[in-house]
Amino acid sequence: MSDIVPVQPGSLAGVLSGGVPALPALPFAQEIYLTHFEVAGLMYVPQVEALLESLEKGQRLLLCREPENQYDEYAILVQDADRHKLGYMPRRMNHIPARLMDAGKLLYVKVSTVHWDYAELSVDLFMQG
Repeated sequence: MSDIVPVQPGSLAGVLSGGVPALPALPFAQEIYLTHFEVAGLMYVPQVEALLESLEKGQRLLLCREPENQYDEYAILVQDADRHKLGYMPRRMNHIPARLMDAGKLLYVKVSTVHWDYAELSVDLFMQG
């Protein structure tokens, strides 16, 4: 390439032709806040009070897609770090996050508020950018 057209070492053509050493690619690791929701279905989880009692504000929880769920094809399960079932993202809001997860995006939630005595869990949804 350089014998046809003169290449400046700092130009894009210079970088592409190896004229300037390329910087290592750094992953874009920004946390992007998407929304807030209350976890649904807590009352159906055995010993949910004990599971909720172990959670703390700001703790990161896992999301797991369940496309084969017989009740909701966009179901997203909320789990603790030990993969214990806590509940689900509400059906009214799971369509877009499910599609993002299906496309390979990393979504997770962080505990916002937890009331183990009357089984309530609110979380903030984030996407790893």
